[in-house]
Amino acid sequence: MTSPTLNSSIHLVGSVPLGSSAEVFETICHSCGDHLRRLPDGETGNRSGWISFQHDMLERHPAVLLDPAGRKVPIRDLDGGVSRENHLFVLNPDMPLDEIEFRPLGYAKAAIDSFAVFEQTQAEGKIPAGVRFQVCMPTPFATGLLYFHPDSQETYIGLMKEALLGELADMCAAIPHEKLAIQWDCCQEILLLENYFPADWVYDSQNIPPIIGELGDAVPAGAELGFHLCYGSPVDAPLVKQKDMAVSVGLANSIVQAISRPVTFMHIPVSNPAADEPFFAPLADLKMGSETELFLGLLQPKDNALDGAKIKAAEKFVTSFGVATECGWGRKDTAAVPQVLETHLKSLKDR
Repeated sequence: MTSPTLNSSIHLVGSVPLGSSAEVFETICHSCGDHLRRLPDGETGNRSGWISFQHDMLERHPAVLLDPAGRKVPIRDLDGGVSRENHLFVLNPDMPLDEIEFRPLGYAKAAIDSFAVFEQTQAEGKIPAGVRFQVCMPTPFATGLLYFHPDSQETYIGLMKEALLGELADMCAAIPHEKLAIQWDCCQEILLLENYFPADWVYDSQNIPPIIGELGDAVPAGAELGFHLCYGSPVDAPLVKQKDMAVSVGLANSIVQAISRPVTFMHIPVSNPAADEPFFAPLADLKMGSETELFLGLLQPKDNALDGAKIKAAEKFVTSFGVATECGWGRKDTAAVPQVLETHLKSLKDR
């Protein structure tokens, strides 16, 4: 298989609605292997709902209590309706902070187990030799901003940051760095910046870049480092309609500036199907070096008629980028996978 040029590469955000990592690897590579630089395991099993399995862990954890005031945070859909309400957690005031341990979180074990399958599948020639194994993890803001009362957020986010760094260290000790790509998923960060949360949410967004900088700099030099910016997709649709790309570009710039090591790739979503030139104009302000691959999540598998027009509009402001969907595919039906893959291939043929 040939190595893709930058403009002919595609990026898989993470989740794929198939039954196992082996099925993900073989299905994806059979269709799109020539256009891949890295390959996730599909976040199958308990990770298919992204961080929902972490909610289950927190609900059972002795350091975590339900907010005694009973406060909830509404999860609003794109049309403004409330699909569910999350009961907020608080940290247990009777437990000393130095005794709180959230590990194991499950990310390291899943990565190590899936890499064994990846390595075997690659040895069989079913995954191109140059493709890396991609591990996708949430930042501590994911569970911190979505599940915790504002009074506990800052402390919890610090504790969860250390837990995630421990998971990262374990997987990096077990997986050869030259075969590894780490992707940090940034969803609640975007939602905070888009004023999605209740008006009295007090978390200071200025705290985001330094913490993400620590996470990024913890990735070993031999491994690739990337980011997926996200507008959420709990029901296979974004939680916020993007007015334009200004918020995403601003966050991407702040992330790159906060990290000392090179950022290998940046995935920026396009959650507005009708995106036009004014929508993409903030891309002109993107401040990333040539070492960073840009992927725009503008593909709409359900209705891809406008994908070509969006690509042409984006090319007015950035000329070198790969393509992707706006988010993972985990909330889609398994039967949709062939169509999603074909949408990626079609976008490359049309360029």
